[in-house]
Amino acid sequence: MSHFEALTPAHVPVMTALHALSFERPWSEVVFFDLLKLPTHMGFIGKDGFILCSVVMDEAEILTFCVAPKARHRGVGKALLAAVEEALKEKKVHSFYLEVGDWNVGALALYRKAGFVETGRRKGYYLHEGARHDAILMKKEL
Repeated sequence: MSHFEALTPAHVPVMTALHALSFERPWSEVVFFDLLKLPTHMGFIGKDGFILCSVVMDEAEILTFCVAPKARHRGVGKALLAAVEEALKEKKVHSFYLEVGDWNVGALALYRKAGFVETGRRKGYYLHEGARHDAILMKKEL
């Protein structure tokens, strides 16, 4: 199993770099600093990826989740997701949500294998490589 640390502001430079490798419109350091200031936000980071969630009462949502391209398909994402799910269960979270672009077949496969089910779509929500794509809304009961 991979070693992960709880996210802190000290991780922001690495988070920003990993995010830039994974997304067309990466978030800035300011965004990550502001999110990590909130007591409702938590997550984990490892050498090759991180996951950031919002937790409100008994519900959680993945805000962003990325694995470095060189480390994909090696179990990093699966391990990060498992680590955050374990922490959420300890916080008595029952419902876990996310949204993912319909073009992201790797992420969709990971989420489906982890037990997430599609609950809806936001038509044309994302702009990816110059085209509009749906956001697929997913949920898992913990």
